[in-house]
Amino acid sequence: MYLQVQLALNLVVTMTYNKLLLSFFIVIIALAAFTALYFTVFNVSNHEGQAASTHAATTNININNDNVSTNTTITEGELKKIIEEAKDIYLDALEKNDTSYISIDNFSKMLIMNATIINGTTLSVNHTVYRYVVVHIYDAESNLSFAPERTSVDGIVVQSLPMNKSITYTGGTIYNYLVTYEGKTYKVSFSSVGFFESSFYLTAFVQKIGDNMYQVQITVNRELGNTAQVSSVWFILVGNS
Repeated sequence: MYLQVQLALNLVVTMTYNKLLLSFFIVIIALAAFTALYFTVFNVSNHEGQAASTHAATTNININNDNVSTNTTITEGELKKIIEEAKDIYLDALEKNDTSYISIDNFSKMLIMNATIINGTTLSVNHTVYRYVVVHIYDAESNLSFAPERTSVDGIVVQSLPMNKSITYTGGTIYNYLVTYEGKTYKVSFSSVGFFESSFYLTAFVQKIGDNMYQVQITVNRELGNTAQVSSVWFILVGNS
């Protein structure tokens, strides 16, 4: 009887040992598989991260060097044309005593009425001299579009940023720029809202972005409700420090 019990106990111990050994091997195999999978995923992610970083660096290089514009001949003529058209629209509205389709602030009004384009980099307003950098022009009449990724005039550097794919709740698009001057960098934003711009004959605003530095946006429209007839100019204005 004692021998039978001992044999039974030995059998139970042996079976338990075999199960533990099998479980141990299963755990080892699982750990090995997990480790291999981890390093495979890590390496792939690492390579993808390096590729993304390289692509980002390349993109930055392209943004900083492609389409660099210092051509002021086009901007001088187009800026003068749009400001003169804006002035004519405003004077015509005053003559008709109807400014309901005009939306401008006081600084814009002063600029439009008193600006003199001296050359491709300089203008004056009431005998105060400013340097300017045009960052965007669209002329609906000639279908001319000027929007350099980077432009530099007299130490004022304007760099366009990648456009945000999202649009505003009004259906417009926001365009962001970095303006660098005298060691300082400012982020400025211009927006284009088609239905708003086409609802007025003239819209303009000026906003201060730094010491004696302003962003200016002027839009003229030849036909209400028709976005195809809208012309606009965006530029940075810098006075003497």
